Amino acid sequence: MIVESPNHVTIFDELPATQIELVLRTFRARIIDLHRDKRLRYVMVFKNYGRGAGASGFTHSHSELIALPATPRRIKDELTGARQLLRLQGALHLL
Repeated sequence: MIVESPNHVTIFDELPATQIELVLRTFRARIIDLHRDKRLRYVMVFKNYGRGAGASGFTHSHSELIALPATPRRIKDELTGARQLLRLQGALHLL
C-alpha cells in the first residue's frame, strides 16, 4: 500500500501536483527495487476507489502495488497483440 498524502485527503485528484509527482516517483522507486528480485516477473500498480470497487476502507488516498512471479496470461496476450500490430505498422523498433 502506498499512502499518497500525509493529509486526510481521500481523492487523488485533490492532491497538489507536487504531491502527485512524489507518488509517481514512489511507484518508480518501488518498481525499480522489485525489478532487482529475479523471482518477480510482473508488477502492477492499481487503485480501488469506493467500496464497490473493493476499496479497503482506508480513508487516506492510497494505491496498491503488487509483484508476481509470473506475468498473467491476459497481459502476455495483450503484449503479443501489441507487438504484432507494431510489426505490421513497421514500428517494432520502438519497443
